[in-house]
Amino acid sequence: MRSPRNDGRAVVEICRRMYERGYVVATEGNVSVRLRSGEILVTATRVRKREIATGDLVRLTPGGVRVAGSPRPSSEAALHTLIYSKRSDINAVVHAHPPCCSAFAVAGKRLRVGAIPEVLVEFGDIPLVPFAVPGTGKLPKAITPHLMKSNFFLLANHGVVSCAADLEEAYDLVERAEHAARILLLAESLGGAGNLSPRDRRELRHIRQTRTDGQRHGVRQR
Repeated sequence: MRSPRNDGRAVVEICRRMYERGYVVATEGNVSVRLRSGEILVTATRVRKREIATGDLVRLTPGGVRVAGSPRPSSEAALHTLIYSKRSDINAVVHAHPPCCSAFAVAGKRLRVGAIPEVLVEFGDIPLVPFAVPGTGKLPKAITPHLMKSNFFLLANHGVVSCAADLEEAYDLVERAEHAARILLLAESLGGAGNLSPRDRRELRHIRQTRTDGQRHGVRQR
């Protein structure tokens, strides 16, 4: 098993992987990691993810002031810095537009975690964050009430945000959620997904709680 990497090469790798999977197109999306120094490495604005390189990254102070790298950080850099300031357990943030998850977000519908056991154990509840105009600084305010509830968020009429202790974990959440969203959309064509029983959901939530207690990706109060 490879050791987690939170560095510039990992950011480039994840950006290209998301492009190849169709989770972003052209210059969409943004990715960041928190370095051991406490500084933040984030993708620059208007960079094509299919050809991104380490020279297209920006190093910021924890407060969001540019230290080095490309002149212009992502327009959503404030969202990344906010998440790091509120969550000491988080060292990587991914913002993407995977089609199936984004379809739920655009429709203003939550992902029904109670229909798929693995999803309920992995995610618990997935918040649907109210719409905020991208790039205006309103998104950090919109997501703040939900930050301690989950590591994955649907952004209404927009896309998703995922965060974790390392970049691979953050990407994995996007991949898992997109797979679940695809299953749920297919289930609709067969008459709709059926929820698990309340008893089964309680048991699965207990499994999730047991699994996440004491682990680095669990939600911990700052």
